[in-house]
Amino acid sequence: AFGEMLGGNGSLLELSLRWNSLGRKGGAALAEGLRTNYLLNRIDIAWNGLGDEGSRVVSDVLAENSALTHVDISHNRIHTEGALALAAGIEANKSLLHLELGFNPLGMTPSKPELRDLTGIEAIVKVLKEKDSLSQVGFTEVQEGANVTRGFATRFDPANPAGHYILDISRAWDLFLCEALWARMLKNHGESWANLTVDSAKVNLFGPDGEVVWTLPTRGVLEFDYVDWKLGLEVSFRLDLSRGADHAIASKLLKRAGATEGEACTSTRLNDLPYGLSHPDALPTSGVLKLVYVCTRAVSELTLDFELDLTIPLERETCLDLWKRELAAPMERWKSVHFRAEESG
Repeated sequence: AFGEMLGGNGSLLELSLRWNSLGRKGGAALAEGLRTNYLLNRIDIAWNGLGDEGSRVVSDVLAENSALTHVDISHNRIHTEGALALAAGIEANKSLLHLELGFNPLGMTPSKPELRDLTGIEAIVKVLKEKDSLSQVGFTEVQEGANVTRGFATRFDPANPAGHYILDISRAWDLFLCEALWARMLKNHGESWANLTVDSAKVNLFGPDGEVVWTLPTRGVLEFDYVDWKLGLEVSFRLDLSRGADHAIASKLLKRAGATEGEACTSTRLNDLPYGLSHPDALPTSGVLKLVYVCTRAVSELTLDFELDLTIPLERETCLDLWKRELAAPMERWKSVHFRAEESG
């Protein structure tokens, strides 16, 4: 009954079900509702004992749902099989920005090292290496010794990695963080590892000419501060759909969010009511659409391309509306314009 209610709900944007003992059956019912809900952006199902079977259901939802941007499945007794299933769902998903997986064993058994099975967490790490759309991933208390004293190692935000790290690269998650942060530092001019030590011994990254001469070791505990500048973009829109330019902008934003990893439309409302994102081609021709466009990639501006035929009255009107926006909005501009006149005869 709950799954049916959720599937047909047209108003919820956020839902918290933590501490409800959903278990496997409750998780399955929830999943059925989420499969047909195109509005819900955030869901918290922590502390529900989903286990590996429930995790498989969550994985199917992640693979199919294009609206969810924030999911918390911490404290759910998820082991290796569940982690493997979640890795597949994360890989297939295109809308997710924030994922909390903390306080799940994921195959790590600190008290019995001989029983550890790292295939699940290694599968998740592999997906995260290939997928840069997630803006934050939480792995608190997954591996042995994980606690608040390990700093940013327990909660990694790929879009905002600045912070203090203590990483033991014999651990799968820590090695992933080292490799990801190292590759990012080499790629982005101006970002660096400061105050680096390996097994408490100070390390100098740079040679006399300022070039990086140090390479990642294969063992040891690394401690350092990652220094960067803030990346990513968040833009709020209020669009009058009765105006050609605003309607065109809304359509492009919704289509782009649905097709581009690391980008999403959140808090979307039409006439102050929650609005579904599943059919951007079916936008109404009137009403006020409000949304927040989020991009987690390293961009400093949001660019939309338009190709307009000025001989068509509606497209000419859209062009004029776009020009008025450029004149009236201090943060908007025409970046480049190309005019191609039709040859006569």
